[in-house]
Amino acid sequence: MRKTPKMKAVQLKQEFKDLKDKLIKVEEKAYERRPFLYLDIISWLESKIEQKTVQEIVHEKFLKRKHRGQIERQEA
Repeated sequence: MRKTPKMKAVQLKQEFKDLKDKLIKVEEKAYERRPFLYLDIISWLESKIEQKTVQEIVHEKFLKRKHRGQIERQEA
């Protein structure tokens, strides 16, 4: 990430994807989750990758979770 000021947009996007993948692995560890509760860096990275606002990304995640919860209740 130190090279980011000199990177082209395509390279920067790939760096964001790589960082997101690394952070997802860290987030899966029980003792490493706390910082992710305070700062949703993964959603921020997704917003940069997908060229959307953070608000749009968070809203989409909310709708997916809500929809998943409705499906689980119907199956029960």
